Amino acid sequence: MPLRPLLSSNAPSLVLDVDHSSAATEGRRAAAQIAAFVGLGETMAGRASIVVNELCTNLLKHARNGTLFIHGSGSDLDLLAVDRGPGMADVGLSLRDGYSSMGTSGTGLGAVRRLSTEFDIHSLPGRGTAVFARLSANGAAAGNSAAMRAGAFWRPLSLDDLCGDACAVFDSGEQIVCVVADGLGHGVAAADASRAAVAVASQATNLEPTRLLERMHAALKPTRGAAVAVAVIHPRERMLRFAGAGNIAASIKQDALSKNLVSVSGIVGHQVRALQEFRYDWAAGSTLIMHSDGLTSRWSFDQQPGLAARHPAIVAAVLARDFGRERDDRCALVVREERR
Repeated sequence: MPLRPLLSSNAPSLVLDVDHSSAATEGRRAAAQIAAFVGLGETMAGRASIVVNELCTNLLKHARNGTLFIHGSGSDLDLLAVDRGPGMADVGLSLRDGYSSMGTSGTGLGAVRRLSTEFDIHSLPGRGTAVFARLSANGAAAGNSAAMRAGAFWRPLSLDDLCGDACAVFDSGEQIVCVVADGLGHGVAAADASRAAVAVASQATNLEPTRLLERMHAALKPTRGAAVAVAVIHPRERMLRFAGAGNIAASIKQDALSKNLVSVSGIVGHQVRALQEFRYDWAAGSTLIMHSDGLTSRWSFDQQPGLAARHPAIVAAVLARDFGRERDDRCALVVREERR
């Protein structure tokens, strides 16, 4: 059975720093192109344009270091606005039509929620805000199953360049395949390596993590190589199989428990020691977090109360914002199995 992409950084995307009035125009143009790529109809594409405009307007009015992330996620269009602004003391109040802290009509966030197929928000006073909006081609949230949800955030060192980090999540019907790759260095050559790793995973028929890494090792030989990790979640067997080479960090979080996953040293495509698979328990409510070394390994949910329960896309974006290294590409991938 062919793998169905839940998300892939090889699909069209845009990271846009919203620090000028023309950002909304650029964002709407990119959203229209990506909406066409994922198959959104005219009505949903029109909604996407309004959502982009509202998110950019909010970032310009309220935020510091505001960023809009636009991504074609499977058959969905994902829009993610994240900032370091003053945050909100009462998120529910801010979502009410007619409420405004700046004397405007106060319909921005309320309109975003109404127009979106899926919506979530995380905000804390003094810590900033992240808003997630998904628009789906069929009018329902198709990108993730009801039980398994995925989200990611990535940005290059320089927005004028390609991101050397890549990630993807695929659904085989019985397993969920998760990949994070960090191409050596930065720019086009790094992106070529990490994207090649994702491309191998997208065509996989054998979903054993070590087998996937072996195929990636062969495919990446013409490139400068990459650190890569592969996690395969088996929901029915309540198990996660993991293999990695290089400095991709991964952990499983469940309630107050945390388990760091083990990778071996090496560079996929160049030099890798004997690959080894590790198996871990996986339960409903578990969250898998994988990231490149563009994020410090000392990240924690402690400074962001409530973040762990938010949509995985918001979790990924806030972790990348708060724990990202300023002189590196960054990529964070989050997958959660919701409790039924």
